[in-house]
Amino acid sequence: LTPEEETRRKVRRQRNKVAASKCRLKRREHVKNLLKASEELESANSKLESDIACLNAEKEQLERMLDAHK
Repeated sequence: LTPEEETRRKVRRQRNKVAASKCRLKRREHVKNLLKASEELESANSKLESDIACLNAEKEQLERMLDAHK
């Protein structure tokens, strides 16, 4: 390779190295954001399941009270 080609090759490799590093960082951030979103959704789901259980218990209590008055 000529010195000019060698220089271009080094510059290209350096640019590629920077781009690859940026891509890896972006991918790690994306995974981190997905994990955070997943945890938030799981937490919200647990709360909703708890709410459902409470509401079902209240419904059953009200049904028993209604049956007692019949």
